[in-house]
Amino acid sequence: MANNSSLLVSVRIWTRGVIGIVIGVFFFWLALRQTSWQQVQTILTQANISWLILAMSFYFIDIFVRILRWRGLLWEVKKLSLNSVGIALIVGYAMNNILPARLGELFRANFAGRRYR
Repeated sequence: MANNSSLLVSVRIWTRGVIGIVIGVFFFWLALRQTSWQQVQTILTQANISWLILAMSFYFIDIFVRILRWRGLLWEVKKLSLNSVGIALIVGYAMNNILPARLGELFRANFAGRRYR
């Protein structure tokens, strides 16, 4: 019986993942369907790659500093790894893109509380 329930949970998780991917692909297609790929190629070939690398470096440094800050804030409550805090932070950012009024911040707290109990 326990094996059957774990199979059911696995099927549910897999189904949710597939549904999420299908929805994501649909909205990705919806966002890019009228894009001129010739213009994208022209713009990318004219871009200065060093500025892009510099901007991405600053972005990743910023994310790392935020992870360190959140880890420091949570340290007295629960000692979490950088990876665990990073996952919660990125999930919160992703939900901010979906939910209105920055509700991703609340989702992050709920997610971390449930996952790292």
